[in-house]
Amino acid sequence: MTLDQENHAHQIADAFRSRMLSKYKRGVEEHGGNLWEYSPDDLLEEAIDEAVDQLVYLLTLKHKYQVAAGFSKAPALASKASAFSSDPRQSQAGA
Repeated sequence: MTLDQENHAHQIADAFRSRMLSKYKRGVEEHGGNLWEYSPDDLLEEAIDEAVDQLVYLLTLKHKYQVAAGFSKAPALASKASAFSSDPRQSQAGA
């Protein structure tokens, strides 16, 4: 590994440590208890929920990049939002 690669790896590790500790503290404040006392089933469900959140963020970010590059229209659900609106004026606007 070159010195530049080693420095890069250390930057990533330092950023991860800082973010992980901050997120861990927020999780303790929000949920309380000890993570290591969760049952395997609860840990699995929490991990799946986190994975779903991650995919939502990634797909939203991908869409934003596509919009910025001119490959897609923004916002993603603008055309469908009015069809599901509880405001009758919104659903009749296109009729």
